[in-house]
Amino acid sequence: MPGGAPGEAEVGDPGEPMRVPRTTLKILAAATWYTGGGVLLYKGAGYLLGAASSGPTWPALLAGVLGSGAGVLRGRTMFLKACRRNLRRIDGLARPRAWQFFRPAFFAALAVMVAAGAALAWIAGTGYWGAVVVGGLELVIALGLLTSSVAFWRRDRADAPAGAADGTEARDAA
Repeated sequence: MPGGAPGEAEVGDPGEPMRVPRTTLKILAAATWYTGGGVLLYKGAGYLLGAASSGPTWPALLAGVLGSGAGVLRGRTMFLKACRRNLRRIDGLARPRAWQFFRPAFFAALAVMVAAGAALAWIAGTGYWGAVVVGGLELVIALGLLTSSVAFWRRDRADAPAGAADGTEARDAA
């Protein structure tokens, strides 16, 4: 195989189905992160705007402000660490496959989160206070995801393991 060690398959090799560049995995992870953040932002803001138009404005406004602040704080701490940890894991994959943009446990957790989202939508539909609480909670998660997404764009060089084979070291040396 050109450019590789003897017996080492390359991306796109028929003997290595579903093998992809690490950059593709990072793009898939970022797309998932942004999609989740965008959907939750849309839903959370919708619940709060609906609540504000059907009852007192101040609780919905307070939930929006507190949810936004807590979301940015969670994004800069917990979610950012998770994002960076996943990017380091992707950099360390020996033979990246298309489905490895998150760990299998994350996909299971994602299924639970989608089911929880359906339950939260039901709670939000129970009335004014349900919409306020669920709207605020969804803003926390949405802004946490969106704030932490900076990890996909501005990674510290210390985050990447030495010799990460994603093409950055060749570009940086040039």
